[in-house]
Amino acid sequence: MPREHESLTKVMDEKSFTIADYQRPYAWGGKQLDDLWGDLDLMGSGEHYAGTLVLRRTDIQKVTSAGESLWEHEVVDGQQRLTTITILLSRLLRVLHTLGDLADTDLAEGVDEAKRQIRSLIRINLGGVTEPRLKLGVDLASFWRDHVIGDMPAPSKRLAAEQRLLDARVLRPAH
Repeated sequence: MPREHESLTKVMDEKSFTIADYQRPYAWGGKQLDDLWGDLDLMGSGEHYAGTLVLRRTDIQKVTSAGESLWEHEVVDGQQRLTTITILLSRLLRVLHTLGDLADTDLAEGVDEAKRQIRSLIRINLGGVTEPRLKLGVDLASFWRDHVIGDMPAPSKRLAAEQRLLDARVLRPAH
């Protein structure tokens, strides 16, 4: 049964995601990124339709180290959008980490909770091993994990799709 207009948190709840190898690699450039940033900007404090995501639940169920059951879903449509939003979340998490020690401020509890929630949308812990909640196809999987949502510096020699993933990490507000 199709669901309409769910929040990102609701969409991602109790799920992990896989982008199949037959899907095209990450292809978004400046125009698509600007369009998404514009959609997100229109949300403001309310709701705004930001595109379609079509998922197919697989038979694979994972249990996180915290005991949460996750059904793996193949992303049939919306993989570029979901990938880009995950990049945005990883950049936001980095910004929150740069705020430093807020232990003596009223913001500390809220920032810590925001970091926890965002981290759970990006990564899951399975048997003590942390992995991305969203797994890209085999050609991009390790680059995604290590260099895009991870902290390792990217190699100088890259595939075109790897470069586009890195380019998407540069947050540009829509005009």
